[in-house]
Amino acid sequence: SSHDTKRIIAGSTGVSGVRGHHVRLCRTGVRSSGICAQVFIALHCTLIDLRVVTMEGLNLFSALAPPSIEIRTQISQAIPLVKADATLALHLMMNLCTNAYQAMEGADGVLTIGLRNSEQAGNDMSTPARVELWVSDTGHGMDADTVERIFEPFFTTRSVGQGTGLGLSVVHGIVESFGASITVETKIGAGTTFRVFFPAAYQANSVGDLMVPGG
Repeated sequence: SSHDTKRIIAGSTGVSGVRGHHVRLCRTGVRSSGICAQVFIALHCTLIDLRVVTMEGLNLFSALAPPSIEIRTQISQAIPLVKADATLALHLMMNLCTNAYQAMEGADGVLTIGLRNSEQAGNDMSTPARVELWVSDTGHGMDADTVERIFEPFFTTRSVGQGTGLGLSVVHGIVESFGASITVETKIGAGTTFRVFFPAAYQANSVGDLMVPGG
């Protein structure tokens, strides 16, 4: 398909490619482990600065990325704090970066990591503030059928033995546990962008470095 595909991912994921009682067992296992993980994460969430997490992830990924991948950043300075687990937020970002790199594997490409305040739709000040983290690549893109399945556990477009199909499923679980949301924009031959929207816990003022309670 040559048209842009943009989908807000929400709701639960299932397991495909397995039959009979194995499907029920797998789904039950995934659902149960997901609930336990979300409870655990909720207990360990604190107010964090996503700029710190993003820069740490950038340093880690830069050391691993091949020279054929150019890494660009668009990180705003005035970013509200968010309530999340820093280790899992880093894991989320690294998974998105790895997915982007794999989409450009074997070719030159550009990977962009961005962080900013999300624009409030229509200047509606009643809309909760959000922090947007995005990772984009200039890879081969995805068709609509692939987009529909990318967050399913064990789904992968890679060859046998080259991927578990769990990376984006893990991302989806982490996003849900933070009370955040994730979107994907993609076009065949023109790359993919994943955007994660975190509810802001604090508003950033115009200075940019000082965080004050939102109101």
